[in-house]
Amino acid sequence: MGGLADGVYQVADCRLHVVSQVWPWAANRRAAIEAHFAQAQAQNPTYFNGTIHLLRSHSLDNGIFHGSYVRTDFAAFLYWRACGHPVEAGVRDGFGSAIVTCAGGGVLLGRQRPGNVNAGKAYLPGGFIDPRDVNGDGVIDIEAQTARELREETGLGAELCTRRQGFLLSVAGPLVSIGALHETSLDANALEAHVRGNLAAQAEPELADVVCIREVEALSAFDVPAYSAAVVKALLTADGGS
Repeated sequence: MGGLADGVYQVADCRLHVVSQVWPWAANRRAAIEAHFAQAQAQNPTYFNGTIHLLRSHSLDNGIFHGSYVRTDFAAFLYWRACGHPVEAGVRDGFGSAIVTCAGGGVLLGRQRPGNVNAGKAYLPGGFIDPRDVNGDGVIDIEAQTARELREETGLGAELCTRRQGFLLSVAGPLVSIGALHETSLDANALEAHVRGNLAAQAEPELADVVCIREVEALSAFDVPAYSAAVVKALLTADGGS
């Protein structure tokens, strides 16, 4: 599908929308998708086949990230991932992430609980763009989406996190993370303790734990997806992306 090369990009704003087209690759494989999902759900009964959106085309022009999305479902995404994210499918997984930096340095990562699609991985809080994030004209509110994901996963909101201007876009193969930048006055230890308290109060938390990465070398202790690792490295080395 072309688009941006792997790397971290500074972005001033995003213009994202959902197109009315179907996803041909998935439409032509519906029987295989349903069979695969039945097997996946048998192994993990918590899986729910809800509506999600995948990135169909994108560009970066004068600091503005433009993206068009196609509507699909979780079963089709899961099958596409199991097939190795084939390029001929014509999509990327373009999702929102919340990037939280703490006082004294450090970037917050959450480690997902078993039973979820990224179980065991430590990543920037975030997730799929779903129907709650799309208005009646098909426009995606990425600000609301990233704020919602941050609140749902960590319990953090505007009372502790200040939204900074712009985004950090992290591209890693089939994954495109649209990262909304936040900062908190809490240091790493206080932020970890606060979020752990929030997780303990949740009936069914998505995260098992959190960690603030303060040194690039600390990434090696965790299973961190490439897109999250690239953001952490860019921020901790004062690089900040392209």
